[in-house]
Amino acid sequence: MLDILKGKAAHPRVDTLKKLTGPLQCSLAYLTGDRDDPKPDRLSREEYALLDTEIRTSAIVLATGIYRERGSGLERTISPTIVYRNPSHPKQAVSLAIMDDDSLAGIGILEGDQLTFVADHFGDIDLPLSSGSIAIVRRDLGTEASEYSARQIEIAGGDVYLTTRPAVGEPKAIKIWSHEILDDEPGTLRNNYLTGPGNTLTIEGLAIRVTRILRDPF
Repeated sequence: MLDILKGKAAHPRVDTLKKLTGPLQCSLAYLTGDRDDPKPDRLSREEYALLDTEIRTSAIVLATGIYRERGSGLERTISPTIVYRNPSHPKQAVSLAIMDDDSLAGIGILEGDQLTFVADHFGDIDLPLSSGSIAIVRRDLGTEASEYSARQIEIAGGDVYLTTRPAVGEPKAIKIWSHEILDDEPGTLRNNYLTGPGNTLTIEGLAIRVTRILRDPF
């Protein structure tokens, strides 16, 4: 890939060019000369699976009990950050989120920490509810606002809970009743769950990495 960047590769392979679309934040068509605009198109599953890393300039904001307006209000601009894939499952899509509260401080995850999480971008991954995992949870308030939070999965007595882990105060848990639509029915909404009469939530992803950016010492 270094030879391609230096212009020394006369006939680069298409699959090699695809791997450059993520780090360079451009489309395959731009690299092959088929378009002048470098802005990337939405990647296909096959193109996405070839990326080892991505560069993110925004992250989903996680805060328990805070509903934010849909759109830009749900994300925060950050310095360009390299996001690495899950080495155990390199073809899974990943996204980035940032803690905006101390709801997981009791297990060492603090405000300002960045969470890399496996995300169901293509709607075809069943995210497992395993005790101890950290889930990225979305709850909607009508069509206007959403709450994104990070919660630890807890399984007790056969019941599944999504709970905060504050260092001070009592945890706040959400009990999962069932899938919003049964698995054996057509049109199942993957990773959507009932939590009460008319109440649902979505597991957007499962955290695989926590990164802490230290305060600039200069």
